[in-house]
Amino acid sequence: MHLLLAELTSVGLVERGTDGYRLGLALFELGRRVPHRGLREAAPPFMEELYEATHENVHLAVVDGADTVFLEKLTGRCSTRITARAGGRLPSYCTATGKALLAHRTPPGLAAVLGVRLRRRTPRTIVMPRLLLQDLVRTRARGYAVNWEEAEVVVSAVAAPSTGRGLGPRRFPVAAVSVTGATRACCRIASPRWCARWHGR
Repeated sequence: MHLLLAELTSVGLVERGTDGYRLGLALFELGRRVPHRGLREAAPPFMEELYEATHENVHLAVVDGADTVFLEKLTGRCSTRITARAGGRLPSYCTATGKALLAHRTPPGLAAVLGVRLRRRTPRTIVMPRLLLQDLVRTRARGYAVNWEEAEVVVSAVAAPSTGRGLGPRRFPVAAVSVTGATRACCRIASPRWCARWHGR
């Protein structure tokens, strides 16, 4: 193990700190070369607009299997402290970005999510497949998704799928942008008029 860590350190994939090892800059740079580069290049102006309007955390995310993967995160000093980070993953069924994208999946496409046990992360996590499907139907009908403290206590989110140039096969959205913060702030954001400002960017 020590030889492996030494080798990874020598090429910059991990770094040694006072409290142990952590991921290195080279690994971060390597991760940024994976697919979705076009999304990450196109999203910043819209993410910055959302941040300026809310001063809360703004995410660009995609669904990978049963998870939401956060490609980018924009935050600031006034933003609510949350666990989600760029490059991190959370179960898609309990995130606003995940539900915004799952709502456009076909039944076979939902199998990766509904085919496994839905674990409760907070008292408000939807863990019954039937109720999750109902939530996804509502999400698709209104055009945006909400997560009311389903992934993290006292933290909520509002997300809309990308329906602009970044479309997948059969015109399914391939990414979503969310605003994540204190539940009180998200209550104001989760309105049709507000969401219409950035839906489909």
